[in-house]
Amino acid sequence: MERNSTAAPEGATTLTTNPDAAIIAAFERRAAAFHAARALPDDPATGGETDAQSPYWATIDAAEEEIRATVATTPRGAELQLWLAATYVFDTADDEPRCYAADLEYFEAQGNKRDWTDRLMIAALRSLREQGK
Repeated sequence: MERNSTAAPEGATTLTTNPDAAIIAAFERRAAAFHAARALPDDPATGGETDAQSPYWATIDAAEEEIRATVATTPRGAELQLWLAATYVFDTADDEPRCYAADLEYFEAQGNKRDWTDRLMIAALRSLREQGK
């Protein structure tokens, strides 16, 4: 009998057919926490994080560490890792939510208005997205 499936790792309790499921799930948790944190007002004195926002930022930090620490095995996983990096490169108030949403169209529409470093990262994101189709 020919084997056409891969054995699950010892101790596995969840079946997944997506090898980058952990990265994708962490990226989605991160985006949801970002939107929840942004729905709350910033500290009026400092413009920074409030106690009410802290749990959401902790979720973002943990998700980012998971995304960073996991080795991507698909173009989609690598693309999401690059979107995480883009959040810290494209750091304007308008760009930040677009990075959390992996909104490639937003950045591509800006064309040559972005600096060269940005355009190189956008090109890599576009390539990974196309590879994942």
